[in-house]
Amino acid sequence: MRTAIGPNAGPGLDVVHLGETSDRREFVTVRSRTRFAPLPTGSSLTEQLRFRDPVVLLRAPFRLSFAYAGPDRVWKSTWREAEQLPVMIKLTIRDAASQRVLSVSTIAPVHTQVPSDCTRPDGNCTDKPNNPGSSGPANAAGQGGRL
Repeated sequence: MRTAIGPNAGPGLDVVHLGETSDRREFVTVRSRTRFAPLPTGSSLTEQLRFRDPVVLLRAPFRLSFAYAGPDRVWKSTWREAEQLPVMIKLTIRDAASQRVLSVSTIAPVHTQVPSDCTRPDGNCTDKPNNPGSSGPANAAGQGGRL
């Protein structure tokens, strides 16, 4: 997700998709987007999101791959059915012919840690009403969720 940008973008958020597709028999990494809107309960992302405005980011001979790690720092090639977002994302760019990892590869920290089912705007879903251990609104930008 990101703030919507572009000449005709109004206020709001975009959901951004990075993926690989083929173009003239070679792989290309493409970024596409769609406007964010809450999904109906029980619907799947693939049924509801229609990505558009593709932009080629990377062409052959280069390939981009992602890996994800949680607080345990164990890298995984997919991140599905998790209760929280990964804490780090590894972007690896390789020369497709030699499989050599290029020096522009990097690891990016994810700065938002909120449970996936959290609907509170402050991201502090661990507090319970009338919980004497809760520090209330002051905790919203602190321990409850790093912003």
